[in-house]
Amino acid sequence: GSTTFTWTVTNSGGGSTYAEVESNDSTGAANNVGGLTFPLTVTGGMKSSSDRDYFRFTLTAGQRVDVSCSIPSAYDADLYLLNSGGSTQTRSVNNGKGADESLSWTAASAGTYYVDLEAYSGSGSAAYSCLISKS
Repeated sequence: GSTTFTWTVTNSGGGSTYAEVESNDSTGAANNVGGLTFPLTVTGGMKSSSDRDYFRFTLTAGQRVDVSCSIPSAYDADLYLLNSGGSTQTRSVNNGKGADESLSWTAASAGTYYVDLEAYSGSGSAAYSCLISKS
């Protein structure tokens, strides 16, 4: 006879996993994930229809960041990348509950940046998962 195995590998590039800590609803209250190993998977939930989750890290000039978020069917969330002043550098705003979001961006200058995932429609305790990679 033979035996069949199915393997599921997640975050195979190493890195860290971080579960959001509320209150992280502004750049000033952002969860600082800069000291963790990238690629980094951050998880959390949209606790209300106005929830926003911010994660802070640094980039060097010319460094690229890729963010890919898996959004549960309980809500529609939008993804933004902000600079240290809170200005949007790029965004992903796919419509619909459960619509995944992703973005890529290259920093022109070194500094502090924020991933901002915010509820657009709906809310719930179901967890989102975002993979943040730097290259």
